[in-house]
Formats: sequence, structure tokens, C-alpha cells
Amino acid sequence: MHFLNNKSVDPYYNLAVESTLLERDTKDVIFILWQNDNTIVVGRNQNTYQEINQLNCFNDKVNIIRRISGGGAVYHNLGNLNFSFILNVDDDSPKTYEKILEPVIEVLNKLNVNAKFSGKNDIVVEGKKVSGNAQCRYKNRLLHHGTLIFDMNLELIGKYLNVDELKIKSKKVQSVPSRVANIKDFLPFQLSLADFKEMLIEEISKSFEEIKFSEAELNRINDLRENKFITDNWNFQEKEEFDYTKKAYFESKGLIEVNLNIKDDKIIRAKFYGDFLGNSGTKKIEDLLINVNYKVDVIKPIITDELVVDVFGENFTVNEIIELLFN
Repeated sequence: MHFLNNKSVDPYYNLAVESTLLERDTKDVIFILWQNDNTIVVGRNQNTYQEINQLNCFNDKVNIIRRISGGGAVYHNLGNLNFSFILNVDDDSPKTYEKILEPVIEVLNKLNVNAKFSGKNDIVVEGKKVSGNAQCRYKNRLLHHGTLIFDMNLELIGKYLNVDELKIKSKKVQSVPSRVANIKDFLPFQLSLADFKEMLIEEISKSFEEIKFSEAELNRINDLRENKFITDNWNFQEKEEFDYTKKAYFESKGLIEVNLNIKDDKIIRAKFYGDFLGNSGTKKIEDLLINVNYKVDVIKPIITDELVVDVFGENFTVNEIIELLFN
């Protein structure tokens, strides 16, 4: 087995490393442990806009990245530990999720945590999800990766992930809210994440050769990071098409409803309705939004105090309109 203890917490670098090792011409099993700091990882076939609360992510500087495997969106921070197995698909050993996850479940069971495989791709403890997993294939190699929720503020999942299908209607795959829990809450004794990580290394890679990158692989990692994984074109995709609708009542100010049509990351139609008391009508703001990228950092400078007062009335604020557009 070849093992990499990847100490980077940069998601764009980490997924580039994983992809580069998936492309490596070898039949050896590769095992990687890694972490992402303050990151949403979106599944390959999902609509990023649909999955994230863009305003909260923007305000809290959450990294957004799309992985190369399917499945649903997840939130990572330093309370999570991620693992990857890269295997040869041509040998006779089973490649099911359940089989690949056996050594991870065994480590948890040795800690007196009653973990078991559940559903299509999860590890659960007492009916609560502590690990979600996904796979993808490149030529004759299979990548299986997953996250272990060890000690995370679970409220952040609901803060940054958004699965309100009534707000955004899209043809893409949607995440399904799951009951999740921290592994540490099931431990009969105190254990740090660092010690838990060492147990995984000891149990899963009993005999291993440490991975070293060639110069060509280092160049490939840098290329993938800069030209794929960090780009909006990959993470938000150029072919997204969806509708956004939001209605809100503001006390003593009025009701506002917004309808947006987004295609290829740009707003192609914007319409506001309501009983607000602005002077100019809504066309002024609607025209400003046409052909603009549907991103908080792009639209925020457009929505000025003067514009808000003119269109909606003097009691409305810029933040209220931004929240209406993104939250």
C-alpha cells in the first residue's frame, strides 16, 4: 500500500492531489488522509447554486469546490477527517462501498463505537450518519473517498448548505438532508482527532510506502488547482440553468417577490413584484441585473443605497435586498 498523509487544508490543492494520484500509472493501492478547512464540496452532478447558501458562504469566506465524484454536497472543516482509497479495478477483490469501508468501520468498532454500513454509501452509528462516501473511475483505477465527521459544529451544515427545493428549481441532483452526528459523541472515552487519525493510519496501512511526487506530478497538481478546481467554470459550471424565486414581507415596509432566470451563470431575466412604495418602478433594477453573473460579490456593488430607495422605498436597506436575492 502507498500512503499519503496530506497535511494541506486547501481544498483546491487537495482535490488536485487526489486527481493526480488517480491518474498515476500503478496497480498499487493508494490510501490518503486529508482535511479541508471551511469548505463546501459539491457533487459532480449537482447545481452549486442550489446546494449552497451563497450569502452565508460569501460572508464567512467558505471555500466552494466541485469534486469529480457524484453524490451530495457536504461541509468540511477541521473537525472532519477525509480519506481516499485508490484501487485497481481489474483484480478480483470486491469494490463495493461496503467492502471498501470495512477497515474504517473496524477502526470505529475497536473504539467501541457501534458503526455499520448503511444505505448506498454511508457509515452510521445508532442510526445517525457519521460518514458519507462517493466513487468515480478513471481508466482502470477506482477512487473511493469519504468524510468522517469527528468533532464539528453541526449547525454549520444548515448554515452553509441549502436544500430548499421550493426556492430554486433545477434539473440537477439535489442533496437530501441527513441526520448526522459526531463520532466523538459515541466514544466511551476522550480521544483527539489527531489520535483518531493515527489509529486509522496504524490499522489501515500497517505496511506502507510513503508517496513521493515526481516533478511532473507536482506540475500536474499545480495545473489542476489553478486551471480547474479553483475556477468558477468548474465549481459553478458554465451550463447551469435554473429559476430562483423568493418572497419576503418586511414589517412596515411591504412585500417583495423576486423571480430570476439564470443560464450559464448569468441572470437572463429579473422581475420584482410587491406592494412597496418606491418611486421609479422595478425596471431600473431589473435592467441592471440582466447579463450579470449570479454571484454575491458581483451583484453587491450594483445594489446601492440610492437604487434601493428609488425602487423600493426609503425604509429598505441594501442588505435586505441582497438577502432577498441570495438567501
